[in-house]
Amino acid sequence: MLYTQAEIEAVKRGVDLVALIRSSGVELKRKGKDFVGRCPFHDDKTPSLVVSPEKGLWNCLGACKGNGHPSGGDALGWLVRFKGMNFPEAMKELGTPPAAKEEKPSHHLLETVVSHYHETLTTSKEARAYLEQRHLWSLETLRAFRVGYADGSLVERLGKSPLKKELRELGVLTGSGRELMKGCVVVPILKGTAVVNLYGRRVEGDQHLYLPGQRRGLFNAAGAKDASRLVLCESILDALSLIIMGEHGALPLWGINGWTEDHEGFMKNWRGNELVIALDSDEAGKGAASALAESLSAYNPRVIDLKEYKDPNELLCMAEDPKKAWEEIAAPPPSPPPVEAQGISDSLCFAFDDRKYTVRGLAAYGFDRLKVTVKLNVGEGFHLDTIDLYSARAREHFAETSAKLLGTDTVKVTHDLLLLCDSLEKARLRVKPKEEDPSAMNAGEREEALSLLKDSKLLDRVLADMERLGCVGEREALALGYLATISRLLDKPLGLMILARSGAGKSTVQDAVCDFVPEESLVKYTRITGQALFYKEEDALVNKVLAIEEETGAESATYAIRNLQSSQTLTIGATRTDPQTGKLRTDSYRVRGPVAIMLTTTNPEALDYETRNRFLEVTVNETHEQTARILKAQRDEDTLEGLLRQAERERTMRLHQNVQRLLRPLKVLNPFADKLTYPAHGLRMRREQKKYLTLLKAMALLHQFQRPVKSAERAGVRIEYVEITKEDIKRVDALAGGALARGLDELSAPGRSLYEEIKALVKAKGEALRKDLPPEMPVPEPTVSRRELRKATGWTEWQLRTHLKELCDLEYVSIIFGGSGRRTQYALLEEDDEAPSKLVTTL
Repeated sequence: MLYTQAEIEAVKRGVDLVALIRSSGVELKRKGKDFVGRCPFHDDKTPSLVVSPEKGLWNCLGACKGNGHPSGGDALGWLVRFKGMNFPEAMKELGTPPAAKEEKPSHHLLETVVSHYHETLTTSKEARAYLEQRHLWSLETLRAFRVGYADGSLVERLGKSPLKKELRELGVLTGSGRELMKGCVVVPILKGTAVVNLYGRRVEGDQHLYLPGQRRGLFNAAGAKDASRLVLCESILDALSLIIMGEHGALPLWGINGWTEDHEGFMKNWRGNELVIALDSDEAGKGAASALAESLSAYNPRVIDLKEYKDPNELLCMAEDPKKAWEEIAAPPPSPPPVEAQGISDSLCFAFDDRKYTVRGLAAYGFDRLKVTVKLNVGEGFHLDTIDLYSARAREHFAETSAKLLGTDTVKVTHDLLLLCDSLEKARLRVKPKEEDPSAMNAGEREEALSLLKDSKLLDRVLADMERLGCVGEREALALGYLATISRLLDKPLGLMILARSGAGKSTVQDAVCDFVPEESLVKYTRITGQALFYKEEDALVNKVLAIEEETGAESATYAIRNLQSSQTLTIGATRTDPQTGKLRTDSYRVRGPVAIMLTTTNPEALDYETRNRFLEVTVNETHEQTARILKAQRDEDTLEGLLRQAERERTMRLHQNVQRLLRPLKVLNPFADKLTYPAHGLRMRREQKKYLTLLKAMALLHQFQRPVKSAERAGVRIEYVEITKEDIKRVDALAGGALARGLDELSAPGRSLYEEIKALVKAKGEALRKDLPPEMPVPEPTVSRRELRKATGWTEWQLRTHLKELCDLEYVSIIFGGSGRRTQYALLEEDDEAPSKLVTTL
């Protein structure tokens, strides 16, 4: 029985995986978000089975990984492994939801049919004989277009599947239940990437078949879209013939009268410059070709004579050299290119018959748009507008307005604008940007930056200027953020996550740090999509700072961020249709680092654990004293001194950006590496120590102008480096000890703060109860309510809920539900738990 992916996913969503595994006799205990237990598939003395209900997955981290069996899977995989079922039996056991098939659009069903027919093509002697007879047996081409053969086995494969009813409704099966296209070579017809129709050609009798209903979709639209020459032919087999002969812009009609709305829509976005009509050479074909040429006169089409050949397929079969014969018949005269005026940066002029275009404002940046001012002259009249030529709506509006004002043909003007796109894309590569290079420094600026770099109190001056510009009382966060930006010059930069409650000032810290990064070295986003980083230019992130304003804006890009942070490179293979050959090809894209990544978040469970622990977690000062300092700083901004400081802001930022521009990406040698110690409990230390060592390197790199730059050479390879000093180690220990220690705490900084507040309240309540009770009586376990916590902490209800959930999930506190109008209370579970002390390394 066939199951669609939608049905399978619906079944898995409807299963309580924890309950299913417990019903198999496995005792599971909660551990954070997951559950753990003893794996039943091997002698498990310590719990190694991990069940993640949120992901719907289970995994054995023990002996199962090496015994040749699956070590994990979903609910279906559990039944297959535990009960020895096959896949259909597991689906039946869990129960296929009746609504599953309603969620599936018809093109998903057609995809399944196309896949089945394509599988049977190579095993069918009848199909191969027919296609070889017509010289169409090219496995590469047939695979590219997923051509198949209906041998009647689809009905047998379906068995008693309920999909039969839907396939009858689509017309794939007839009312009697047989396959409509049995005995046919079958070609899928697409709309975008979705299969919307099927074309069948009987191998005996040469009958044409389509699915019932409106003729929708196109064949080879993807290959023809960007072809410089578009060839309209009569049938799909003619189009396949032309493609095999090297004409990859072949687009078939639905017969001689088969011009549809889909063809109209295709022509509006076609960007080629030569249109050829090659219908059959019989009288009906010639008449249809003339009528079609007249309706498409805006594209200046040419109707070609196939000479002694009936159609392109006959040419392929009978010509001694089909490719050469086709080129001689097509023999296109080269289309005259648009006439360009002199002066690339000022204006460009183009002429099409009586229509003359003048284009101004072409810029060498913003390659995601093509915004220019276009002037169209026809006779004595003209139309002028500023439009983005990459916008179909803008092009259509320009064409419609031109038709009203000048009496032009909207189709011709729309096609003109598409041709302008090609010429302007080439022209703007020759446009030199007029903007000044922001990294250029005059002699005075360079001397001032060098003076600061040689100051023994360099980092103190950096932090003082950040505070002077408004970011007060955040020395640790600012210092670590600044060192993280310097680490972009290392081979393995630091990742920094600023975690704090809403309104605490984390964005202020990030902005203060980014203000001192040269603008050419800063890539800052509010939101980033899942594929955005993969498609940047290869060197677009080299030695850059990638700053994301809020973690929620990067949720879909978590995978890319994690890999970029770990390996400092991204690679992706993307499949597309080659516009020249019409074949599917895989293009590889690569984005290189090193890049330092910085983001802010209010969520203690931001991103995912694997990504989160690659970042150094930094928090901000949330004390009442810090709030008082911030309020005073806000008031000071409105004083005369504050106004003067703001007036100097640009100059101060420019100075510190120049400081970073002068720093070189040198190697860093740590002469004390074999003398340093670091806590060794737990695998997490392997990553935590790397963060510490990276901070040491960044500190040394920042002070490179205060120590000698040495060099070493081996096997013809020469490196330049600076050395870490004991002073660097002392500075980093003083600045980062607290942050590194927090990395060992399973609680977030706000969560730890709330936990300490709860312990204080519980202790105070316990002492108060002790006073009122006889010494021999035990003191009841004190509890606290959210109202008491709001009053004690000043936190919002949302903040309390977020971090109380964290404490409950990690079993630091438990919930005691009030019910009947009483308050919900929270009780301590781990009264003696203490936060990790300040981390100190030793020499």
